[in-house]
Amino acid sequence: MNLKDYIEQLENKNGYCQCQDLAPLYEQRKRTESLFPSCKAFQADVDLKNPLPQDRPFIQKYKEKVREVHGEAEEYYNQLTNLVSSGRLRLTHHNSEELKPLRPISLGELELIVDNVENERAIVTVHCSNCDQQIDLIKSY
Repeated sequence: MNLKDYIEQLENKNGYCQCQDLAPLYEQRKRTESLFPSCKAFQADVDLKNPLPQDRPFIQKYKEKVREVHGEAEEYYNQLTNLVSSGRLRLTHHNSEELKPLRPISLGELELIVDNVENERAIVTVHCSNCDQQIDLIKSY
């Protein structure tokens, strides 16, 4: 198996569990994900690299939508961070060469791994601490 296949396999494991502590996080995730199609639709309707003068109002609406998506995504990751900090979620670091889980890591270790510019292929999964359902995948590339 190659890295791309491993990432795809991990992405397919993302899901939702029935643990009530995580319900607000799941709602935030759904809200955030629901905004992506409209952003893609904006991209398809105008050449953002070479816009025409008449595209200005359209581009302004696109910028507003991007800000909305960014805000919702930021709220999702804030909630995720708080849940990791409180112990309701746990993080697992994966070996991107051997394509297997390495070990559980802390939030501080996650920041070091993702912020390490030399670590181009960091893979971390997020799991419910109660039932072990994988809920998200964080990768640095």
